[in-house]
Amino acid sequence: MKPPLLLIGHGTHDETGVAEFGRFVHRLRCRLDGLPAEVSGGFITNARPRSATPSPLSWPGGTTT
Repeated sequence: MKPPLLLIGHGTHDETGVAEFGRFVHRLRCRLDGLPAEVSGGFITNARPRSATPSPLSWPGGTTT
């Protein structure tokens, strides 16, 4: 099992900013592909999650209501 590397962004309501953060996570994941790390990313606030199972870190206030 690879150790996790979690990138946490502050978040934004701007879809362009959300997309840019996603591209950054993807680029880093590709760059570290040969290294022992599982790269993932999320937001603390201000952005709705794109995942079917939202992380508490993705919702304003840290809740999944």
